[in-house]
Amino acid sequence: MLLKRVYDDNGNIACVKVLKATKRQKFTQRMLDMGFTEGFMAIADKRITLKTTEGDMVFDILNGPGIYCCHDEKKLPSEQEARAYVAANFNGIPSPDTQNPSGYRRDNFYLCEQVN
Repeated sequence: MLLKRVYDDNGNIACVKVLKATKRQKFTQRMLDMGFTEGFMAIADKRITLKTTEGDMVFDILNGPGIYCCHDEKKLPSEQEARAYVAANFNGIPSPDTQNPSGYRRDNFYLCEQVN
């Protein structure tokens, strides 16, 4: 996602202009913190809202940061439990994610899909 800040007459950020975006977005905690601090982003009810020049852009949060099984997308509480879960349920089956051959991954972002 590529954003451009739009300032009001007092030099404060009024909103952002979306220069490039896809329907699915990954928002890092750093991006969220910046958006909340600067006032162009909000989070509530499993949704992230960006205040844009075109109106509110709303995203549903599909997954939050954490450890996920690459085979079935189940969220797991720890790496130890992820290893045990993959071994018990997908033993001998190659990981569908070649970047995570162990069969589980750690996401450090919120996976979101645009609503409007």
